[in-house]
Amino acid sequence: MELNERMLFIAFFLSWPIWSYFVYEETVPTFRGCPALDPNSHIKILKNSTFYYKNAQKSEEFIKILFDPKQIRSLLVPYIIPEEMERFKNKPDDIQVFYPSAIWLEEKNTFFAVVRVSIFNSYSFLYATFFDSEWNEVRKNETIGNITVPGIIEIEKMWKEHSSGPEDPRIFRALKGELFMTFNLLMKDKKRLMHIFDVSAGIARPLLIKEYAKKEKVIEKNWTPLIVDDQHIFFIYNYKNLQVIDCSLENKICKKVRGTYDHAPSSIKGGSPYVRFADTNYFVSFIFTNVVTEAPEISCKPYRPALSIIEFIPGDKPDFKLIYTSEPIDFQNKVFLSPVSKHKSIKEILDCNFARVLMVHSISKWDYADDIVDLTLSINDSVPLAIRVTGMTDMVRYIINMYDYGRLEEKEDCAILMSFSYHKQLWPRNLFKMNKYS
Repeated sequence: MELNERMLFIAFFLSWPIWSYFVYEETVPTFRGCPALDPNSHIKILKNSTFYYKNAQKSEEFIKILFDPKQIRSLLVPYIIPEEMERFKNKPDDIQVFYPSAIWLEEKNTFFAVVRVSIFNSYSFLYATFFDSEWNEVRKNETIGNITVPGIIEIEKMWKEHSSGPEDPRIFRALKGELFMTFNLLMKDKKRLMHIFDVSAGIARPLLIKEYAKKEKVIEKNWTPLIVDDQHIFFIYNYKNLQVIDCSLENKICKKVRGTYDHAPSSIKGGSPYVRFADTNYFVSFIFTNVVTEAPEISCKPYRPALSIIEFIPGDKPDFKLIYTSEPIDFQNKVFLSPVSKHKSIKEILDCNFARVLMVHSISKWDYADDIVDLTLSINDSVPLAIRVTGMTDMVRYIINMYDYGRLEEKEDCAILMSFSYHKQLWPRNLFKMNKYS
């Protein structure tokens, strides 16, 4: 972008709150009192490149399958325990690659990406690699911090005697540029704990909530990172009553800063790391909702992402406010062109019309000037994708301005309410209810 164009954009961005007040005088449309802005008509996959799915129809949108399971599989051999080696050799297809999380490294002009690799649906590993700006894997040996890329992250050697391996990686950057990754581990005592991995130091440590060390849940997972300074990592612990915890980057000890430490049921299961919107105190993520059915003969338990915006309120006692959650987003269902997972029961797949799981795992790169956002996501716990969308910048800016001018009022259960409505339209014979497991 030329200098004059950049100056025009800056002037436009700064003046937006002034003239948008006159442009958007109408009230925000609502659904049962919740803001209903239909993100599926605003956020669309960009049409600027053509890719092909294996054994699937042509896609004109920027949708690309990531990672090659065969190449990753060859790197797993040193980590397979002897009693499983024969099984590993005889079942080459018994591997799942999903939950990709990535971040754009401006200094390297590449995406740094981590993905979960599961074998026999029992053991998990984390694979790290680089992608270029068009999401082509860059397969050259390089180190980033204490990690050799591409390669298996050495967390597994530390924990193989104590757990089944790391799951649900979320990669993010502190304000000074340090790379961190969170994941959860199922320990030998059957407790699932959140951990943080310092990429530079190559050290993983559990995240413990100091005040409630004796009250830790049996399952701790889905903490969603939100970075506001270079001293702390905030996590959205639970969206019910918006519970927030603050973890020190120095000692990894966490404390409650908002809400009560309870295990209130919620159908919101965490989401992608929050990213700051431009230079504001608003942060954006794709959370994901999960609803279950009351009909015992139907096994569909769909997951869908929803856009979430949180306001950070600085001060002596900083606070957070959830200002917006959208209805479920499906990107016009175009991402479901990808192959169906072989690792789930065929009944569950059929009950969900081959579209059980759609989750966005990272907002990897955001070009505000051109309104282009790169996202990573996975389909049916088996197909990792990168997509490039447009319309998100304008939608988020519109929501923030509506909130600033008092025309937007978020209610706590809006995401869940709209999620039920969305899923009932897709699968009318299902009787959905809230998943009791948070």
